[in-house]
Amino acid sequence: MIRSLAVLPLQNLSGDSSQDYFADGMTEELIGRLSRIHGLRIISRTSSMPFKNTQLPVPEIAKMLGVDAIVEGSIVREGRQVRVHAQLIRAATDEHIWAEEYQREFRSILEVQEEVTRSIAEQIEVTLTPEDRMRLAAKHPVDPEAHENYLKGRYYFNQRTQDALNKSIASFQHAIARDSGYALAYSGLADAYAMLGFRGGFPSKGALSRAKAAALKAIELDDTLAEPHASLAFIAETHEWDWATAEREYKRALELNPGDARTHNWYAGYLTYIGRFDDGIYEAKRSRDLDPLSLPINNALAGRLLAGAHYDEALQQVQQTLELDAHFAPAHQTLGWVYLHGGKQDEAIREFQNALRLSGTEDTDLQLDMGFAYAVSGKRDEARRILAKLEKLHEQAVVPSASVAILHGALGESNEAFAWLEKAYKERDPQLTYIKAGRRFEPLRKDPRFEQLVHRVGLPD
Repeated sequence: MIRSLAVLPLQNLSGDSSQDYFADGMTEELIGRLSRIHGLRIISRTSSMPFKNTQLPVPEIAKMLGVDAIVEGSIVREGRQVRVHAQLIRAATDEHIWAEEYQREFRSILEVQEEVTRSIAEQIEVTLTPEDRMRLAAKHPVDPEAHENYLKGRYYFNQRTQDALNKSIASFQHAIARDSGYALAYSGLADAYAMLGFRGGFPSKGALSRAKAAALKAIELDDTLAEPHASLAFIAETHEWDWATAEREYKRALELNPGDARTHNWYAGYLTYIGRFDDGIYEAKRSRDLDPLSLPINNALAGRLLAGAHYDEALQQVQQTLELDAHFAPAHQTLGWVYLHGGKQDEAIREFQNALRLSGTEDTDLQLDMGFAYAVSGKRDEARRILAKLEKLHEQAVVPSASVAILHGALGESNEAFAWLEKAYKERDPQLTYIKAGRRFEPLRKDPRFEQLVHRVGLPD
């Protein structure tokens, strides 16, 4: 019985590499459609995209991804015509279960996606509920040029750089200008603005307000889209500290798309921050199962395990993450915290140094952890040098107030720490989102002012 699938990147057979965005976008949309089917586990884009143009045999790929079957195919675009070939292969036997070719006008591409999704569901004998069928159906005809701009927007968004995010926003805006009722374009715009809003030390209130407006517009146009609900939840949690709205929106997003690894990962963070550690670990594991090769998601699971006091399992998980990529700086950062909890302060400092070296930047978040480790291990002079640097960078609006507060707390300077935390509260510093669960705040927990701040942020007891 097939209960899990991976969609390999569709091959661009147009003979034009500039059309890669189209093949990649089609792949992502097909993954998104299939992931809306309840009872079916679909591997996320970040774990399937590394197999683009791979020569590995299907059974080997399926074993790496832990799935029962693989969907692969190709796409050819010639003028206004599109030809899509798709096939379903059973992983264990390399047996072709189903194959189909579709020749359509480009304006009918959404209908092709729906047909492919329904055919796959029928072949693997998944029963589509009425709600599944409603979610899979194309809501209204989309202007071809608007859809093309949407695909470009997603292509740039997945590159994650500042320049690419700006191109992503421009592409989504072009799509909306062409088709003002295009809910997916508003959803993409919300994602891009939200990511832009949280880059750097201070959140950009302008970008986040635009992200929220775009998400609300997407929902107004189509309430069955999961992604804008997830964006609203993330903004409510990390910027507005509106915990009730965050939970409601996360649940709605997962109800609409139970196979979205990103939403499970964000929800895991939310549950951890409010102190529901076991629930957070469950969601983090669900996210990892949906995106098994994602380094950030594997590392996030280690962090959730550490927050929930599952220390041996956290160590095992971070080691598994480093097996995927030994040069992934955030995993060395997490390993540093595992060591710090275990009293292995020298090892912790070494891992924070490794993370800084591998990041290739003067990452202020990593410097904060280094300073924390120096402070709690009695190397106060080294910690003070980092504190002075962070305070100077704060003056340049590079480092948020909570980072300075954390290092004062690690040095045992509670009054200074709480003065900086008050600034952080007024700035709505996202670091206060994890004040209840974060290990950086451990030295301040016994101070009565700490619980007062937790209550002011709105976190439950």
